[in-house]
Amino acid sequence: MIRRSTEKAKAKNQQTMTQYYIVIGVFVVTMIAIVLYSIFDPKETIAQKLIVDDAAIMIHNNKEVNFSRAPNEQFEVSQRQLIFKRAKRLKTY
Repeated sequence: MIRRSTEKAKAKNQQTMTQYYIVIGVFVVTMIAIVLYSIFDPKETIAQKLIVDDAAIMIHNNKEVNFSRAPNEQFEVSQRQLIFKRAKRLKTY
């Protein structure tokens, strides 16, 4: 009786472990596929280019993605900020 229960437990444990092995195998194969795709994908996005020329911008804009050259307000500094920075710099010396 004990032998039967241990054999059933081993068979059930083996089946459970097989399911885990299948899940882990699918995960590993998926990760390998993603890595290989990212390595061998020949496309270079406009964000990865070191120098973006006018032709690349025109090609990118023709794909109907809103990207253009223009002054950026984020990096503009007001006179008040400049005066504050200069005063702060003078105080530190």
